[in-house]
Amino acid sequence: FRDMHRSVGKRVFRFADKGKIVGVIGGDHSVTLGAVRSISALYPNMGVLFIDAHCDLRQGGKIFDYSHLTVARNIIDEVPQVAKMVQVGVRDMSREEFDLATSNPRISLFCHEKLAHERFSGRSWSEVCEDVVAQLPECVYISFDIDALSPECCPHTKRPVAGGMTFDEAVCLINLVAQSGRRIIGFDLTEIVPTMDNRVDATVGARMLVKLCAAALKSNNR
Repeated sequence: FRDMHRSVGKRVFRFADKGKIVGVIGGDHSVTLGAVRSISALYPNMGVLFIDAHCDLRQGGKIFDYSHLTVARNIIDEVPQVAKMVQVGVRDMSREEFDLATSNPRISLFCHEKLAHERFSGRSWSEVCEDVVAQLPECVYISFDIDALSPECCPHTKRPVAGGMTFDEAVCLINLVAQSGRRIIGFDLTEIVPTMDNRVDATVGARMLVKLCAAALKSNNR
C-alpha cells in the first residue's frame, strides 16, 4: 500500500503543481491518502469532503495499516495540512470510529441517520447540505466512495450498506460546494465495480465522474 500511495502521490503532484485539477479514479479507496498528501503541500488548511457509507477511521494493527478501512484515519494522523474533514452519509462504523469522529475537532460527522431525520422533520435537502458545506474551508478535496449511494445505484460494490443518498442528492451536495464560492482543488471516485452482465455500476460511476468534473471546473472558473 505504501508504494501505491507514493506512486499516486507523485502523479497527482506532477499535475497539481502545474495548477491542474486532478481527479483520481479507483479502485480501492485507499488511493485518497496519496492524493491528499500531495495536494496538501500546495493547499495548506484545506478541507476534505469525505462522502462514504463508512467512517474509514479504523486504527491499523489487526488489519492493513494503509487500506480502505483506515484511509480517513491515516489522513487525520499523517496530513496535518487538512484542517477539516467532513464525513457525509456514514451509516456503518465501530464505536472506536464514532468516538474519534465526535471528539476530534478536525472531523465533522454527518451520519446518514441524522441527514434522514432532518429530511423527515421537514427540512429540504438543500438546507441540510448547506449545513454540511458550512463546515468546509475555502479549498476542498472531494473523496467520493460510490457506496455512499443507495445500493441499487452500485449493486456490485464490495461493502454495500442499506440506506444511502440518491444520485441526485449526492450531485446536489457536490454542486452546492461549487456554488458556495469554495474551490474544489481535486477529487477521487472509488470502489466502483463494473460488471459485464449489469451496466448499473459503470453507468452511475461514469455519470458521477462527469458531475465531479463539472463542479470542479465551475468552482475554479469564477
